[in-house]
Amino acid sequence: MGMLRAGAISYVVKGTGGEEVLDSVHRAIRGHASLPAIAASAVGAELRGQLEQTHDRVISLRRVLDRGL
Repeated sequence: MGMLRAGAISYVVKGTGGEEVLDSVHRAIRGHASLPAIAASAVGAELRGQLEQTHDRVISLRRVLDRGL
């Protein structure tokens, strides 16, 4: 998750052959993601969940601050 938050859009699996590594580099240079759709979907769901939690925390903190507690 940390890598994705930092902007990673691609990855190379350990042990990948040279041609595939080079192809991945070329895709990355062109800005094309190599993250499989299922992984991207799971990451999106995780990030949405974190966003909702953050939003809930902000609302809770706002309530506390509004009451001067």
